[in-house]
Amino acid sequence: RGIFAIHTMAFVFQRSRVLMREVPKSSQTGLVKFAIANDNPSIQLFRDWIRELPRLFKIYDVDMPIPEGRRRIANFIREHKDVKDERVIRMLVSKGYLDLEEGLLQYKTRHDFLNKLDPTSILVEPESDLERFLKGNITQ
Repeated sequence: RGIFAIHTMAFVFQRSRVLMREVPKSSQTGLVKFAIANDNPSIQLFRDWIRELPRLFKIYDVDMPIPEGRRRIANFIREHKDVKDERVIRMLVSKGYLDLEEGLLQYKTRHDFLNKLDPTSILVEPESDLERFLKGNITQ
Protein backbone atom coordinates (compact mmCIF):
# COMPACT_ATOMS: atom_id res chain seq x y z
CA ARG A 1 0.00 0.00 0.00
CA GLY A 2 2.87 2.38 0.73
CA ILE A 3 4.37 2.21 -2.76
CA PHE A 4 0.98 2.64 -4.41
CA ALA A 5 0.27 5.72 -2.30
CA ILE A 6 3.65 7.23 -3.19
CA HIS A 7 3.10 6.66 -6.92
CA THR A 8 -0.42 8.07 -6.67
CA MET A 9 0.80 11.15 -4.83
CA ALA A 10 3.59 11.63 -7.38
CA PHE A 11 1.09 11.40 -10.24
CA VAL A 12 -1.25 13.89 -8.56
CA PHE A 13 1.65 16.26 -7.92
CA GLN A 14 2.82 16.06 -11.53
CA ARG A 15 -0.71 16.56 -12.80
CA SER A 16 -1.25 19.58 -10.56
CA ARG A 17 2.06 21.06 -11.73
CA VAL A 18 0.91 20.68 -15.32
CA LEU A 19 -2.44 22.27 -14.55
CA MET A 20 -0.91 25.10 -12.53
CA ARG A 21 1.89 26.00 -14.94
CA GLU A 22 1.94 29.43 -16.53
CA VAL A 23 -0.25 29.45 -19.62
CA PRO A 24 1.16 31.55 -22.48
CA LYS A 25 -1.00 34.58 -23.15
CA SER A 26 -1.23 36.97 -26.05
CA SER A 27 0.73 40.15 -25.45
CA GLN A 28 -1.94 42.16 -27.26
CA THR A 29 -5.07 41.04 -25.41
CA GLY A 30 -3.93 38.91 -22.50
CA LEU A 31 -5.94 35.98 -23.85
CA VAL A 32 -4.61 32.43 -23.77
CA LYS A 33 -2.45 31.57 -26.78
CA PHE A 34 -2.64 28.27 -28.59
CA ALA A 35 0.66 26.52 -29.30
CA ILE A 36 -0.19 26.04 -32.99
CA ALA A 37 -0.49 29.77 -33.63
CA ASN A 38 2.87 30.81 -32.19
CA ASP A 39 4.37 31.14 -35.65
CA ASN A 40 1.30 32.65 -37.35
CA PRO A 41 -0.11 35.80 -35.73
CA SER A 42 -3.11 35.93 -38.06
CA ILE A 43 -4.32 32.54 -36.80
CA GLN A 44 -3.98 33.78 -33.22
CA LEU A 45 -5.87 36.96 -34.13
CA PHE A 46 -8.67 34.88 -35.68
CA ARG A 47 -8.90 32.67 -32.59
CA ASP A 48 -8.98 35.66 -30.27
CA TRP A 49 -11.76 37.26 -32.33
CA ILE A 50 -13.77 34.03 -32.38
CA ARG A 51 -13.33 33.60 -28.64
CA GLU A 52 -14.70 37.09 -27.99
CA LEU A 53 -17.39 37.08 -30.69
CA PRO A 54 -20.28 35.93 -28.46
CA ARG A 55 -19.45 38.64 -25.94
CA LEU A 56 -19.31 41.28 -28.70
CA PHE A 57 -22.64 40.12 -30.09
CA LYS A 58 -24.16 40.44 -26.64
CA ILE A 59 -22.65 43.90 -26.05
CA TYR A 60 -23.86 45.29 -29.38
CA ASP A 61 -27.10 43.29 -29.51
CA VAL A 62 -26.36 41.75 -32.91
CA ASP A 63 -29.04 39.53 -34.44
CA MET A 64 -26.70 37.28 -36.37
CA PRO A 65 -25.83 33.63 -35.76
CA ILE A 66 -22.33 33.05 -34.38
CA PRO A 67 -21.26 30.86 -37.36
CA GLU A 68 -22.14 33.71 -39.74
CA GLY A 69 -20.02 36.08 -37.65
CA ARG A 70 -17.15 33.57 -37.77
CA ARG A 71 -17.38 33.44 -41.55
CA ARG A 72 -17.25 37.22 -41.79
CA ILE A 73 -14.26 37.45 -39.47
CA ALA A 74 -12.50 34.75 -41.52
CA ASN A 75 -13.26 36.71 -44.70
CA PHE A 76 -11.65 39.83 -43.19
CA ILE A 77 -8.48 37.87 -42.60
CA ARG A 78 -8.62 36.18 -46.00
CA GLU A 79 -8.83 39.56 -47.74
CA HIS A 80 -5.13 40.02 -46.97
CA LYS A 81 -3.95 36.46 -47.67
CA ASP A 82 -1.56 37.61 -50.41
CA VAL A 83 0.39 40.00 -48.17
CA LYS A 84 3.97 38.73 -47.77
CA ASP A 85 5.77 41.67 -46.13
CA GLU A 86 6.27 40.99 -42.41
CA ARG A 87 5.91 44.66 -41.48
CA VAL A 88 2.55 44.91 -43.22
CA ILE A 89 1.38 41.65 -41.62
CA ARG A 90 2.34 42.95 -38.16
CA MET A 91 0.54 46.22 -38.88
CA LEU A 92 -2.64 44.42 -40.01
CA VAL A 93 -2.57 42.10 -36.99
CA SER A 94 -2.08 45.09 -34.68
CA LYS A 95 -5.01 46.83 -36.35
CA GLY A 96 -7.13 43.70 -35.87
CA TYR A 97 -6.27 43.55 -32.18
CA LEU A 98 -7.00 47.26 -31.87
CA ASP A 99 -10.44 46.74 -33.42
CA LEU A 100 -11.09 43.84 -31.05
CA GLU A 101 -10.02 45.86 -28.01
CA GLU A 102 -12.09 48.88 -29.05
CA GLY A 103 -15.09 46.63 -29.49
CA LEU A 104 -14.67 45.01 -26.09
CA LEU A 105 -14.16 48.35 -24.36
CA GLN A 106 -17.22 49.73 -26.20
CA TYR A 107 -15.31 52.56 -27.85
CA LYS A 108 -17.24 51.81 -31.02
CA THR A 109 -20.91 52.46 -31.51
CA ARG A 110 -23.32 49.72 -32.52
CA HIS A 111 -23.46 51.19 -36.01
CA ASP A 112 -19.65 51.07 -36.35
CA PHE A 113 -19.58 47.44 -35.22
CA LEU A 114 -22.40 46.37 -37.55
CA ASN A 115 -20.81 48.26 -40.44
CA LYS A 116 -17.53 46.42 -39.75
CA LEU A 117 -19.31 43.05 -39.82
CA ASP A 118 -21.45 43.75 -42.88
CA PRO A 119 -20.36 46.81 -44.88
CA THR A 120 -22.93 46.08 -47.60
CA SER A 121 -25.85 46.59 -45.25
CA ILE A 122 -25.52 50.37 -45.11
CA LEU A 123 -28.98 51.71 -45.62
CA VAL A 124 -29.41 54.23 -48.40
CA GLU A 125 -32.32 56.54 -47.87
CA PRO A 126 -34.76 56.55 -50.77
CA GLU A 127 -34.77 59.63 -52.91
CA SER A 128 -37.58 62.08 -52.49
CA ASP A 129 -39.85 63.00 -55.39
CA LEU A 130 -38.12 66.36 -55.70
CA GLU A 131 -34.67 64.77 -56.02
CA ARG A 132 -35.92 62.33 -58.66
CA PHE A 133 -37.59 65.24 -60.53
CA LEU A 134 -34.39 67.28 -60.52
CA LYS A 135 -32.47 64.29 -61.89
CA GLY A 136 -35.10 63.77 -64.57
CA ASN A 137 -36.21 60.36 -63.24
CA ILE A 138 -39.82 61.14 -62.38
CA THR A 139 -41.44 57.83 -63.25
CA GLN A 140 -44.17 56.31 -61.14
